[in-house]
Order: sequence, then C-alpha cells, then structure tokens
Amino acid sequence: MKFRVITDAPGQTCNRFWSYVDSIGWAIANNAHVYILYWDKSIKDYDLLRSGKYVSFPLYNTRGINIIGYDKYNYLSHRVFPNNKLASMFCYKTKIAPSLGFIQGWSTRDSTQYIKEYKQEIISLFMPNKEIKESVEELFWHFRSEGYFIVGVHMRKGDYRNFLNGKYYFSSAQYRDFMNQLLRLYSDKKVCFYISTNEKYETTAFEGMCIMQPMMLNAAYDLYALGLCDRIIGPISTFSRWASFVGNVPLCFLRQRMAISDDKMFSPIQDYYHFASGKEILSVKGLEDRYKRVVNLYGNS
Repeated sequence: MKFRVITDAPGQTCNRFWSYVDSIGWAIANNAHVYILYWDKSIKDYDLLRSGKYVSFPLYNTRGINIIGYDKYNYLSHRVFPNNKLASMFCYKTKIAPSLGFIQGWSTRDSTQYIKEYKQEIISLFMPNKEIKESVEELFWHFRSEGYFIVGVHMRKGDYRNFLNGKYYFSSAQYRDFMNQLLRLYSDKKVCFYISTNEKYETTAFEGMCIMQPMMLNAAYDLYALGLCDRIIGPISTFSRWASFVGNVPLCFLRQRMAISDDKMFSPIQDYYHFASGKEILSVKGLEDRYKRVVNLYGNS
C-alpha cells in the first residue's frame, strides 16, 4: 500500500496535527503519500503541510473557498464523508476500509514507531507560513537580545470552564499566581512571559510583569511562539503539548492548588502520551475516570 487516507476530523487544530504524525512518519519511511480529507481554518497558515511531497488535502481548494466563502465550502466538502451515511459506514463500520488504506488518524496518536527516526522531517512540515514565522522570530529576537528567559503561558479558557467541571480552568488571578511562582523559581533570570489564549483578558491582571505582545492573533502564530519559549505552562491540552513536541520545550501541566517549586517539574513532550522524562500523560478518558474516583471519595469540593 503506497497511500493512506485519513478520514476523521478529531477536534481542533492540534488534535488534527497529532492524528497526522504516525501517517506522515509512515509516508516518509515508505516513500508513500497521505491524503487528509478534512482540516480546520488554521491549515491556511501551513503551506508546507498542504503541498508537501508526503501529504495533501485533496478536498481543500483555495479557489473554491474564495468563490463561495470558507464556511459554505467547508460545509459542502464535509458532506462527502463525515456527514454522508454511506461513506461513514464504509470508513467506520467495515473491515475493508483499513485494508484499502482508509484509516482514522486519531486512533494512531499513540503510535511512536516513526517519531524517533523521522521527528525532524515530520515537524518540518508543520512550519507556519513565512509571514507568521518571521513575525514571531522578530518579536523573540527583540526579547532575546535583551537577555530574557521566556516562559510561554497557555491560558486555555473557553470550553475548559465546563470540562471536568472546570478542574483545568484557571482564572487570570490563578495564572498570575503561577507566574509569580515562576518568577521566584527563576529569580536568577530576567523573566518575560508570552501569553497564548483563546479569549481576551484584562492586561491589568498582569500589571508589573513583563508580557510580550504578539503581532498577530491566530493559532499558528501562538504555536510557533510557544515552541520558541524556554518553558511552557498551561492546563493539559493538545495545544501546549504540540508546541512542546515541535519546539522541544520543557512543559509543565498545571493543576489546581499546584506549587511549581522545581525546574524538574518541566519536561519536553516526547510523544502524545509521554514526557521525555518518561512520565505518562493520561488520556481524556483517564482524566475523567480519575476525576470521578476523586469526587466519589471526597465529594465535589
């Protein structure tokens, strides 16, 4: 088999990226090709991924998008597989589909067989477009030239208000407390923070701290910026996990009432389920199960 077709669309940007890793590694190792049927809006910022030797998005068409608009084009294209009963039945309910190269990428996120040998080739395809790359690098050059140690803060809000009853949702005041802990931990350094967030926040919440101001507001910009930081903090998320993976940046996932007291609490992401330190990362199902056990034991307090 010289090709694979990824037929699922698992969530947002970085869920998609993680679902591509194994198949892209497989394509590089076997001089094969991966066809990815679906995407999200951020794919427009990754020309190398869209038009590379090993990967293509056959249903993505910039001309069609420009003519009828992204939302309408996205809706119509999705009628081909995810919302088409016959196609969905073929991909998800039959055994013949995998034998013909049709797979669900999300089911391969735990595969690590190609990462060690082909990681650099894989992540090179996820370099953002030149304008974004140069804009981020200009911002970081300014702060690096002044000797700053840069900590990326992934301030995930939005849906995290309700996810596991808000277990991984933190207020701006809580993020400020974590950032103050880092200022104490790295008191021998000149620390500045890059905040990546999916919501607006009051800049006064971080008054007195050195905060980098991004020149663009989009996912590709934030991912590349986080990947250039010295450390990353944030709640468990595929977003910060991906930035740590591609940038080899030590990451620390935040928990309620957590004290960040040692640099050893940080480690780069090695693969979807593991830090380079060897520590395992629980799946969402694992998090939910653990949360239910704690609630059953101690109540929801």
